Amino acid sequence: MPADDVRVADEILAQFTDSASARFDQSLGGMPLDETQRRELRYWQRQSLASLRQYAAVAVPGALAAISAAQSEAKASLEDAGSAWAEAHPAGIDEGDALLLDESAFEPTPPDSLELRRRSVAARLASGA
Repeated sequence: MPADDVRVADEILAQFTDSASARFDQSLGGMPLDETQRRELRYWQRQSLASLRQYAAVAVPGALAAISAAQSEAKASLEDAGSAWAEAHPAGIDEGDALLLDESAFEPTPPDSLELRRRSVAARLASGA
């Protein structure tokens, strides 16, 4: 996994505010349970969140790596198409066709803060948070 993908996943997870656990603890405190029962319920609730975060930390970079691989494959396909076009039209490529072969138009750009926010919201929606 590229380090940038891991960084994005870590950043998304670091932005998560676990207000539900505070509410859970508050509600649990008002229930007619002994302290041992409360402690066990808190433990398993925290383990559930830890498992979700671990899952996201592995899944998000993998998904981003798959996107990067798909972009690379699309770029290679474009280059193959450009070669095929050049073979079929050896007289040259006009200006309009030259734009199709401009590789810089297909270079991925790093996500901006809005994109990071969108990914954060998508991760929260996916987790049910």
